[in-house]
Amino acid sequence: MHVSLLPILGGVTYVIAGGCRKSMFEDYSNHEVVIAPLPHTYTEEHDLPASFDWRNHSGVNYVTKVLNQHAPKYCGSCWLHAGIGVLNDRIKVAKNAQFPEVNLARQVVLNCGKKIAGSCHGGEDFGVYKFAQQEGLPDDQCQFYRGEDGHCSAIDNCINCDPPAGTGPCYPVRRYGRYFVTELGKMSKPTPHQIKSEVYRRGPISCGVDSGVVENGKYHPGDIVRATSNDTWNLDHDIVIVGWGQDKNGDEYYIVKNSWGTFWGDQGYFLVQSGINAMGIEQDCAWAVIDPEPRVRNYGPPDWMRMFPSSFKSEDYDVESESVVIS
Repeated sequence: MHVSLLPILGGVTYVIAGGCRKSMFEDYSNHEVVIAPLPHTYTEEHDLPASFDWRNHSGVNYVTKVLNQHAPKYCGSCWLHAGIGVLNDRIKVAKNAQFPEVNLARQVVLNCGKKIAGSCHGGEDFGVYKFAQQEGLPDDQCQFYRGEDGHCSAIDNCINCDPPAGTGPCYPVRRYGRYFVTELGKMSKPTPHQIKSEVYRRGPISCGVDSGVVENGKYHPGDIVRATSNDTWNLDHDIVIVGWGQDKNGDEYYIVKNSWGTFWGDQGYFLVQSGINAMGIEQDCAWAVIDPEPRVRNYGPPDWMRMFPSSFKSEDYDVESESVVIS
C-alpha cells in the first residue's frame, strides 16, 4: 500500500493510500444542512434489531450494484464511489425499491466537482453530497465512468451521439433529470447506536476506514475484520455501511459495501467488527438525504435537430409552427 501524507486546508494532515481519500473541508459545520431530527435522537438502542441488512429487508433488496473504481483505469475515487453508493441506495430505499433503479453518474463529479468533492488523486465522500446539493447529479446514462479527471461543460454533464458509429458527432443533451441532496451531515466518532440508527431509519451511510488490513488478498469471504485496543488507524479509504449482524459467538459486525468490484471479497462486500473502531470505521462517517425524484429541465443547448433528441414538455412545443421553441 503506497501511503503519502498531504497537507490539506489549514495545515491539517490526512493520510491517503493511492490517492483515495483526503479532506476538502476545514470546517464541516459550515457545510452541513440538518433539517429533520437525527435518527439516534428518537431511536432507542433496544428498538434496533440484532441484525439488519438493506440487501434483504423483508425479502426485498434495497441496495444498488457494487461498483469498481479501478476500471477502465485506476482512479483514487473511493470517496466518490462511497458517496454515490449511498445516494444510489437511499434513492432506492425512498422509492421502496420500485422501478426504475437509479445509478447516478460518477464521472460528472470528476468532471465538474473538483473544487467541491475531489479528483482521481483523492477527495471526500461528504463533498459528493455537497456537490449533489448544489448542482444535482444525472443518472449514469448521461455520462459513463471513465476513471479520469475531466473537463466541465454541458456535454460533460450529459452526452449523446448521432450515427454513423465511430464518426457521428456527439452533443450535449438539452433536457434531462438531476437528483438533488436536501440534507447532509457528518458523524464524528459516532457510536454504534448512532450509526445503526441512521442506517436503519434512512439508509446506508459512508465511512472512512484504513484499507491496509483488507488489501493484497488479506480478506476472505466470511471473515470479520477485528481490532485490539492497541490498533491505530490511518483513514485512507471510504466505504458504505448497509447493515449489521452477529456471528455465532455473539460478536457484532457491520456489513460493508466496497468499490473494488464483485470479484473482490464476498461479492464486493466484507464484514467489520463493530463497537471497537476496527479499521477506524467508527471515526468519520457521513450521510445525506436525497430527493428520489429528479428535477427535469433544460440544462443544455437545443438538441431537437438531432436524431435522438431529448423529450420536451408540451409547453416547449409551438403548435402553429409544429416546431420546438428553442428559448
